Amino acid sequence: MRQTAQEPEEIAFRRALANLRYHDCTPEDIALLRSRISTGEGDCSVDNKAFKNVSIITSRNRDKDEINKTNSARFAAENGEVLEDFFSFDKLSSAEPKRTDPKKLRRVYSKAKSISKKMQVNLWNQPPCTSEQIPGKLSLCIGMPVIIRYNEATELCITRGQEARVVGWTAFKYPQWPGRKYLDVLYVELTNPPHTVNLPHLPKNVVPLTRNTESIDAQLPNDEYVRLARSQIPVLPNFAMTDYSAQGKTRKHNVVDLTECRNFQAVYTCLSRGTSLKGTLVVRDFEDSLLKGELDGALRQEYRELDYLTTITDLLYKGILPAHIIRLTRWETIHAYREWKAGAGTASHGAPTFSETNDFDPPKEDIVYEVSTISASTKRKEREAKAARPSKRRRIAAGPQPILANASWAAPTGPVWDSTDWSCAFDAWTFILHCLWISDRVKWSRVLKTFSPGMLSMVTEFEFMELRDPEEEVTHVRDIWRKIVRDSHPAEYPVGRIGTDIIALTEDLLGHRSLSQGPKLACEGCDGAPPETTNTPVALERFTAVRRQAMSIQHFVDDCFAQTEACLLCRSPVLVKHAFSDLLTFEVITVNTLLINDRIEVGDWGTYRLAGIIYYGENHFTTRVVTRDNKVYYHDGIDGGHSTYEGILAGSFGVGDLNECLGKSASLAVYVLADRSRPRQD
Repeated sequence: MRQTAQEPEEIAFRRALANLRYHDCTPEDIALLRSRISTGEGDCSVDNKAFKNVSIITSRNRDKDEINKTNSARFAAENGEVLEDFFSFDKLSSAEPKRTDPKKLRRVYSKAKSISKKMQVNLWNQPPCTSEQIPGKLSLCIGMPVIIRYNEATELCITRGQEARVVGWTAFKYPQWPGRKYLDVLYVELTNPPHTVNLPHLPKNVVPLTRNTESIDAQLPNDEYVRLARSQIPVLPNFAMTDYSAQGKTRKHNVVDLTECRNFQAVYTCLSRGTSLKGTLVVRDFEDSLLKGELDGALRQEYRELDYLTTITDLLYKGILPAHIIRLTRWETIHAYREWKAGAGTASHGAPTFSETNDFDPPKEDIVYEVSTISASTKRKEREAKAARPSKRRRIAAGPQPILANASWAAPTGPVWDSTDWSCAFDAWTFILHCLWISDRVKWSRVLKTFSPGMLSMVTEFEFMELRDPEEEVTHVRDIWRKIVRDSHPAEYPVGRIGTDIIALTEDLLGHRSLSQGPKLACEGCDGAPPETTNTPVALERFTAVRRQAMSIQHFVDDCFAQTEACLLCRSPVLVKHAFSDLLTFEVITVNTLLINDRIEVGDWGTYRLAGIIYYGENHFTTRVVTRDNKVYYHDGIDGGHSTYEGILAGSFGVGDLNECLGKSASLAVYVLADRSRPRQD
């Protein structure tokens, strides 16, 4: 069982599930389950953060579709996203009708020879339960949870029932339907996959889904059916799922709707997905008859057979049961066991005793198995042979232009860590500067090339990247500029499995050592003579160490631009001359409680935005970058060249979370000029 906690209420929950298997819940069991019905407020509510976007397990497809439709609109509104509609390609199919259950009403099929515009709109507006779970219209937005409906690539965890969230797409304008679009590729990030998936040029666990064409029977609003060949991405919103789809899943937070369950087995499937009573939420009340009542004869017989097989398996494991008892079928095995139990088996204390009279007797006659085949229809063979012939296609001069979900949705690429010649410090700077450079290639090529020979070589290599294999090319750039820096300072950066001094590397890369000569002071009343002060001020340069008393980086910058004190000679104000730079780096590892601002105002230079942070811990450096649209990505070269999207800074990703990253502390914070508020006076 999934429920392993030892609290009294959890033990009672396991007992209730055990009784539910036999449709024999006690009043105490029913009261316990009713205690988890949503109250509309508090912890036991669908508005609780833990339950809010968890997929609701229900029994009927129509309920699932309605929940998905309602919650899709809610999710998009709450997250400030636009719900985009993507339509399927439908055409009439000549495929043979599927075999139907003779107990159900016979379907009435439409006699239409083509799909009219009115029929097409009706097909698109029908819920997925009317078209075999292949939707005519997919309504999606960035970040929305979805569930994959097709086993497309099991080795990449793209399997039926796998949960994911939307991270991007490529879409095209629908021909002859103005204002409508259709999906070409949908990019999703797998949620808790069985193993990590790393595809070239894609972030970790992000996989592409393409359109499939399936033959389906779609239901029209007038209850007529039409056979279609529908082309659509095989996903559905994941705000609800049926009890059938939920089989095999283990859920920490389990939201269920028991009201429409068909029988007690469906109720058991819903409730047993959860790992605890505390993590279970029942959406609405239910009938007691779903949890207790009589069992039909066939099911009682099935339980008796399973009881026999359990006993036989246990005796076989203990070495008590003779080998000849095990036969090809369960009937033969049970019959042989009963014969043995009536004779030689009576001496075994490990086997249970049964009464002389037993209403269960396996058949005494031998079971004969016959396999029959159905010959294929000649007409169907002719149709398949005709369909296999390649048809002539009209050549199209130019294809439609793709519509991306957002132009910069794909995660940036970084270098791969060198395990034989440790490179994490070089990886961190390469990743930050490459992400900065691609945001404005012209500007940052002009600015960065003047910093140092190492920076010049790095940016030059960026300009010659062909982007055929970004991961390999960025790693090559890292190796090129690392060699340049090592040639200039061989003693500082030894080769091999040795750590790198990130402070020295930063000073050499930014050209700080050659430029920094200490703070330059200016007195307004000494006519150019060097002023005399009692304290040594801090000058703001490309690389500056934040003082311990600073509460935030903005606080530290404000102190740097404030007047230091009065000149000892003339008592006039003494000001510090700062060295302007479009890129400012702050050493923050010495201040544990420092607030790393997402934006800072630097005197009359303008507004600077946070571009990246380098973290250190366990003798290893990792990196976060922040793009111009405040998207946060995490990169660790040990995991590969990909980066992981973490959220929107000051939105889904809090500014207070910047100080630490997976157990590592912030070491350096990099800011770049985002907006020059006033012209700078040089």
